Amino acid sequence: MQTIRKQIMSGILLCCLWLLPTLAGARHIEGVWKMESGNRMNYKVLKSNGTYINLRSEDGGRTFHVTRMGNYEIAAPGVYIEHLRYENGSRCDFPFTISYRKEKKKLMLTFDLHGTVCKETWKKVRSSVWRKSGRMDF
Repeated sequence: MQTIRKQIMSGILLCCLWLLPTLAGARHIEGVWKMESGNRMNYKVLKSNGTYINLRSEDGGRTFHVTRMGNYEIAAPGVYIEHLRYENGSRCDFPFTISYRKEKKKLMLTFDLHGTVCKETWKKVRSSVWRKSGRMDF
């Protein structure tokens, strides 16, 4: 009986240890991230409460529109899932799996889009301005 109890406790401990990097991962990628290409400017805001929003400017940052919005969760270390609720003006309900790697102030994402492997590199920006202005309330 005691052997079974030890096995159960060992299993529970292993599950908890496996979850630690996953829970730390949510805090690890939370923040405001920026990706630029020419005149196009993109922001990805990942909040610690599991909500996110992607913004895009086509005019160098004068105006922005929402490209994606929803919830996200860390599925495993190095993998998170965006649960799309809004994409380019339309409501939707679609899970989107993304592999990530964080190095210092960079977030490298890899995902499959219609059979093509896409890679993006986002740079972390100061988010205190967003928090003070209330723009993070979505």
